[in-house]
Amino acid sequence: MQKTAISDRLKTGSQPVQSIDSDFRMFELVKTADDASEKSPLHRHNYQEIIYVEEGQVCHHIDGEQYDVTGPYILVVAQGKVHALVPHPNSKILVVRFTNEFLKKKTDDLFSHFIPLSKIPVASEEVRKKIANLLQLMLAEYKSDQVNFDVLRHLLSACISMLREEKRKLWVEDKSCKGTNYDLFNKFLQELELNFTSNQSVEFYASKLNLTTKKLGEVCKEVFGDSPSRIIEKRALLEAKRLLMYSSLTIQEITFSIGYNDHSYFTKAFRKSEGVTPTEFRQQHSVAA
Repeated sequence: MQKTAISDRLKTGSQPVQSIDSDFRMFELVKTADDASEKSPLHRHNYQEIIYVEEGQVCHHIDGEQYDVTGPYILVVAQGKVHALVPHPNSKILVVRFTNEFLKKKTDDLFSHFIPLSKIPVASEEVRKKIANLLQLMLAEYKSDQVNFDVLRHLLSACISMLREEKRKLWVEDKSCKGTNYDLFNKFLQELELNFTSNQSVEFYASKLNLTTKKLGEVCKEVFGDSPSRIIEKRALLEAKRLLMYSSLTIQEITFSIGYNDHSYFTKAFRKSEGVTPTEFRQQHSVAA
């Protein structure tokens, strides 16, 4: 089953999921004290998104979970994730959306589907100023009469480099792991994102990274606390959960779309992971009307 077919059948309640096709967009959201908090419709991205919560508080709904963040804070939302944002009154937000074609550089280590770190606190005043300045320069260029997209790409690349390093520092400090192993783990995740629907072999990914399966296992264990085989399975099941919640695909269609050939094996793996069958999970969590 082609991914375009899956995307076409995603839904949010009774409304089709929104789609934005432009290569680059940028805009500000300002909520005053008189504004009521409104939840944006759940939508699945065909672009990468950076959300800078400069002031105030927002509630972020993403992949069936939600959390509150207070600015200054950065939210990064990877292409393909399902999310919605609720800005609270007295909040100021800056949003950047871009396609992979626009930047033409790999950004998977920042916009990860798997590492559960989609929110990055702005740790210091120095970092806050640098990020805010880069974003304001981008916004000014984007609003100019004659936009220079090469300038936008350079500014966006610089911003992503800063955020990537902040994310890396947070992860390494939190997990007490070596920076080199974190980088190797991210390369594994990049390969996993490209191939998880077609290849579940640990040997395949180790070969892609020029590592032995033993070394890949050591890296995954140190950085993420789990084996490569479990991480591969978790990525597939994460996609299955999204499709169960936000699509009209049948269980069998979902089974094949995430690379499983055996429906009963998928059901067994899903139940072991989530404590319920795929059908029960859909009944509990589906956003369908």
